[in-house]
Order: sequence, then C-alpha cells, then structure tokens
Amino acid sequence: MEGFPTTLKEDLQITRDPALRSKLTTRQYFAVIFRSEQKRILINQIKLVRVALHIIERLMKGLTLEFAVTRVFELESR
Repeated sequence: MEGFPTTLKEDLQITRDPALRSKLTTRQYFAVIFRSEQKRILINQIKLVRVALHIIERLMKGLTLEFAVTRVFELESR
C-alpha cells in the first residue's frame, strides 16, 4: 500500500467530488478508479490472510476443525 501515491480514502474523494473529478481527463479518472479497486482488493486479501492465520492458530492449539472455522469476531464482520 505504501507504493501508491494516494490512500484509498483520497482516491474515493477524488472520484466522488465533482470539483476534483472535473480536473481529470477520462483516462486519469479511470486510472484512479483502477488504482482504488486494486487497493480494495489488497485490503481484502490482507484481511483474508489474517483470518486464515487465526484459523490455523486455532488448529495448532488442538481445537477441532468445526470450531476453528467459526467466525473470527475480531477480524470478520457480518
């Protein structure tokens, strides 16, 4: 995420604010959309890995598979 010039929040602001959006060419606008979607994917993949690691930790502690795969409240939302 540090490799991107802006944060996801900044990208969303650019795409939602008509004053900021009007300063972009069509190509720049879609580049911001593409970049923001890449960030969303990365953020969700990081969350997924954290959940998977938590499940693996449960299994390593000797818990049953049925319990290990139950919702990880600290990391998951409904």
